[in-house]
Amino acid sequence: MDPKKLVFATNNPGKLRELQSLARGKNLVVEPLSAHAPKLTWEETGDTFLANALIKAEALLPHTPWPVLADDSGLEVEALGGRPGVHSKRFAGEHATDEDNMDALLRALKGQPSPRRAQFRCVLVYAFSHGFQSFEGILRGEIIEERKGQGGFGYDPIFQPDGYQRTLSELSMEEKNLISHRGMAFRRFLDHLNDELIPS
Repeated sequence: MDPKKLVFATNNPGKLRELQSLARGKNLVVEPLSAHAPKLTWEETGDTFLANALIKAEALLPHTPWPVLADDSGLEVEALGGRPGVHSKRFAGEHATDEDNMDALLRALKGQPSPRRAQFRCVLVYAFSHGFQSFEGILRGEIIEERKGQGGFGYDPIFQPDGYQRTLSELSMEEKNLISHRGMAFRRFLDHLNDELIPS
């Protein structure tokens, strides 16, 4: 049986690596955006993760014959009323780096007692010619006071998942995929994957 092809609407190489790793052995081929629409961009103007994921999916869909996956995800910190949320990528400004965003978050939480509860949320959209479906995953944990680990991306070095004494950056890709918000959303997508969902 030939593998099903999907195109992932992301310009984030870390997200692409994670999804391709999750798809390994599942009879799926997840192709990068660059293989279909290398110059495609979009404005993430939605006020929810679902809205932003749909913006990405709808932007890419006309450029490929294959169904599209798109996600929007972010960090929700309890002490900050759920921020940075959909603004996680731009928490320290429009062109902020991961380091900038972590610095801004740690400054915002200065003086907050531990545990500083937070969660990563991912909404994954599967879009095809006649509609879409969405799948959500949540990873709960806390924000620690200093960076630990060299792996991952985004806020991974300062996020310690519940039940672990290591940050996401200190976990292997395989360990992270087992518990991550994106891994959870992707597995829920796989649970619903069948011939009716993805046309042959």
